This record gives sequence, structure tokens and C-alpha cells, in this order.
Amino acid sequence: MRQRTVWLAGLAAGVLVWVAAPELRWPARLFTALLLGPAPVAFVMQAGFAQALPLPLPRLPVYFGTIAALWLLAVLAFVAASLSGFTPFLLGLNALPPLLLLLWTGFIMLATGAIVIAFKAFGFHDDEIMRAITPVTRREQAVFVAVALSAGICEELTFRSFLVPALLVATGSLYAAIAFSAAAFGLLHAHQRAGGALRATLLGVVLAIPFVMTGSVYPSMIAHALVDVLAGTWLARWLLR
Repeated sequence: MRQRTVWLAGLAAGVLVWVAAPELRWPARLFTALLLGPAPVAFVMQAGFAQALPLPLPRLPVYFGTIAALWLLAVLAFVAASLSGFTPFLLGLNALPPLLLLLWTGFIMLATGAIVIAFKAFGFHDDEIMRAITPVTRREQAVFVAVALSAGICEELTFRSFLVPALLVATGSLYAAIAFSAAAFGLLHAHQRAGGALRATLLGVVLAIPFVMTGSVYPSMIAHALVDVLAGTWLARWLLR
């Protein structure tokens, strides 16, 4: 009964987004409604299912499944954007001068580090699920790097390149577009519990800043992938301590 209520709330949110975004062509309108309605419910339900799984988890199947899901999400976002008249320029697929690219990538890395340290200082720690999916062997670490690269590319294409411009058209407010896209990005990480989802939401805001300021998604892609690689390999023991 409770799950049915949550799903109905997610569907209602999706319908509300659809009604509120008539300016978008139907593919972008539909995908935006899905990202802000049923998808967050699915992410939260998936997190509850993951918490109930017996440990240890089979890491390599989890990695390969995650890679497939991320690329499916990115392909859907790109198709919805292309069918709705989003140009590569609007999606932020624009090259930056090397120095500017380096500076904005560094900004994201520093801001992300500050957020992670702040959460650690206030006592937040990742749970056993995160410990269970952290790579141990060299083979697992190699595949995890592929997961991190996929996350950097696919999540930025979906939640920054596509969702921020779509929500800007739908709401007319850049702040609302950043806030809603960051919240959806945070719920994607619901498997990290409430604290992890909040941390990911704040990171979503940070990742949107260079995209909005420069018109390029590449700094966010690079920094996102680097952060995930570091978190899953060299910094894993410290994060899970």
C-alpha cells in the first residue's frame, strides 16, 4: 500500500511537470517528466531493494549493470534532446580553451572536496552498501574506472546538458532549473542513504555552475569522472572509515 502511494505520487509529479512544460516539444517534455516524476521513485525503491540484499554483493555484475544503465539513460536524454531541437551548443558540447577548462575543472574538484570533508566532519559515513561495491582487486578497479568514466559522461549529459536547459525553458528560472536538476541527481544516489543523496544534490549544484557560466559541459564531465575514480580507488578507505 505504501509503495503504491509513493508510485502514485511520482506519477502525479510527472503529470504536473508535463502540464507545466508546454513550451518543450513532446520528447523532451516526456523525458523531463520522467526524470522528475517516476524516475526518482524508482531510484528510491532501488535503494531500498539494495539495502535488503545479502552481503557481500557480486561487484563485477553490479559494475557492468551500472554501466549499461548509465549509457541507456544518456542515450534516452540525447535522443529526446535531438528530437526536440536541442542543438549541440545548447547541450554544452562546446570546447573551451585549455586553461579555462583546467580552471573550471579545478574549481569543481576543490568544491567537491570541501563538501565531502564537511560531511565527514559532521559525522556522515557511507554505509555497508557502499563498502560492498568498493573495488578490491585490480580487475575490479579497472572495471570501476569504466563505471566512473560512464558516470562522468552519462550523468552530465542527462542532468546538466539536457535537464538544465529543459527546465530553464519549462520554468523560466535558471535557479529553479539548477535546483530541480540537482535534486533529481541527488535522488539518483538514494542508495547512499539520505545523507549521501543530500551530498550528491549539493554536488549537482556545483557541477551545474561551470555549465551555466561557460556554456560547456566538459569541465563537469572531466571533474565528475575524476571524483568518482578517486572516491572508488585511492580515497575509498578514508571515505569508508
